[in-house]
Amino acid sequence: MDLALEEKFRQYKMEKEHTNKQPIRFANKQNSSFPLLAESVKGVAHDMRNFLSAITGYLELVKMDPKKSDLIDNALKAVDMASELNLRLLNPKQKNPIKVNIASVIEKTTVAIIGSSKVKFSLSTCPNLEDLLIDELLLERAIQNILINSIEAIGDKDGTINISTCGIEQGCNVVSTLNDQRYIQISIKDSGGGIPEEYSEMIMKPYFSTKATGSGLGLAIAKEIINSLNGVIEVASADGAGTMIAIYLPVEN
Repeated sequence: MDLALEEKFRQYKMEKEHTNKQPIRFANKQNSSFPLLAESVKGVAHDMRNFLSAITGYLELVKMDPKKSDLIDNALKAVDMASELNLRLLNPKQKNPIKVNIASVIEKTTVAIIGSSKVKFSLSTCPNLEDLLIDELLLERAIQNILINSIEAIGDKDGTINISTCGIEQGCNVVSTLNDQRYIQISIKDSGGGIPEEYSEMIMKPYFSTKATGSGLGLAIAKEIINSLNGVIEVASADGAGTMIAIYLPVEN
């Protein structure tokens, strides 16, 4: 899967150099003061449903095997994140930037949403990656929605989601839309069926979904949140070979 997606990115770069055709971008250059869709009632209800699904999944597993009482702790972590989201709904314009460890945020978010899914998660982090000053709840919600989308893309099959983080030094032209500053990159790769090419430019638009029961809000919320954090989000997908979503967050935000 990784080779197919990396080849996709390589093709994008060649097209840019030889035909001036830009690769698929989903970064909004006009950053809003706060994410409107994510903080709307629909957006919050969408994310709250994700937490409830995970909590239900954990409790069902414990019901089948009471010895797995440690899963109750995971359910309680999902409850805590849902409570934080509820408090934010009462004051949607409030931002709470704090120094956070990116790996810890990813681990916390993964535990809160995996529930009874069969998907296997892996996390690879660069050593000595600096903490990021950011609104932790917003970052959690963006990652949560991307992970939920990946889980749904894999479906009931056994699958994998590989998450990695690394630092992007100032001046590295990894993505043309990045400013000349340092970034932290979060890459999320899944082993799902991929996205048909004809839908590639639609998948982050609100209410667009290729799933019969999909709301079309998850990736749209993620995109809006990353934009509000002055970041960039990109997608590469090979039909039948999975999808990779890359997030770039500025260190000096």
